Amino acid sequence: MSSKIKMVSLSTERLSRCLLAGALSLSMLVAPIPAFADEEPAPAPAPDAPAQGGDGAGEGDAPAQGGPVADEAGWLEGADGSWYYFERPGDEPAVGWALVGGSWYYLDPADGGRMLTGKFSDGSASYVCDPSGAMVTGWARVGGEWYYAGASGALATGWLRDGGSWYWLDPATCAMATGRFSDGSAPYVAGPSGAMASGGWALVGGEWYYAGASGALAGGWQRDGGSWYWLDPATRAMATGWAGDGSAWSLLGGSGAM
Repeated sequence: MSSKIKMVSLSTERLSRCLLAGALSLSMLVAPIPAFADEEPAPAPAPDAPAQGGDGAGEGDAPAQGGPVADEAGWLEGADGSWYYFERPGDEPAVGWALVGGSWYYLDPADGGRMLTGKFSDGSASYVCDPSGAMVTGWARVGGEWYYAGASGALATGWLRDGGSWYWLDPATCAMATGRFSDGSAPYVAGPSGAMASGGWALVGGEWYYAGASGALAGGWQRDGGSWYWLDPATRAMATGWAGDGSAWSLLGGSGAM
């Protein structure tokens, strides 16, 4: 009986050793294999691209308004020859009216802050800036036309009295009138200076006209200095030679006198 128990104990011990040996072999098979020292590490993942449309603009990004980017405050000439003004380095171009060095400049909001010259409008008012971009006050000549800007820079329209003379500034264009023009139903004439003729004869464009004290041109028969003159009712120009008033014909001399 004791010998059987001994044999069973030996068999159990052998079985345990076999199981232990198998476990060791299995652990060696599934153990991680260490990386070799000379292998290159896997590259790090690439960083995410910056989000578009953020609060800040990256270096070299164009301003939202389409103008150039300035490294310092002040004026900067664009690639197309246009001028832009920057209040601070790195800012977008300023827009609207800017007071710089004692002069006013208009930086077009519709065109990325481009500085305007010549005649332009801001809202319901028109203005003129000289070739340097500075806003003009007083008389200004642009594109062959004369304009008058008040103290605010806004261009005047209608009748303007300046230096003792009256001038007509077209309400549609703001340009000073010369030659024959009308204000409502009344015709007037002005010489090359734009000053309205009044109180007598005026030679304008090769034609003679007679302006009353108000400046309105006379029409029909006009008596002056003891002589009669015929002034065409349609054009108000003085007639010479034969002239008819609808009831009779008259022969007028070269001076227009009947």
